[in-house]
Amino acid sequence: MFQTIKGHYVYVIDLDDVPVQRINDGGDPALTPYAEALNQALDKGLIDKPGKYAIEVLPTGEWNVAAVLEAVE
Repeated sequence: MFQTIKGHYVYVIDLDDVPVQRINDGGDPALTPYAEALNQALDKGLIDKPGKYAIEVLPTGEWNVAAVLEAVE
């Protein structure tokens, strides 16, 4: 789901496990750069455990990925 977190427009994904197969865009071209960034993050070992992650794709094509930590009350 797309969200704005601290001024960054990101796609948030909640992984139940670390995927072993390539992630695709599900037929939605708007998700293609986010799927590609997610695959690169997985390949580089930046995502190595289940959890919630925010993926930001910049206009330059560069990307950022961050773990999303939720406060528990």
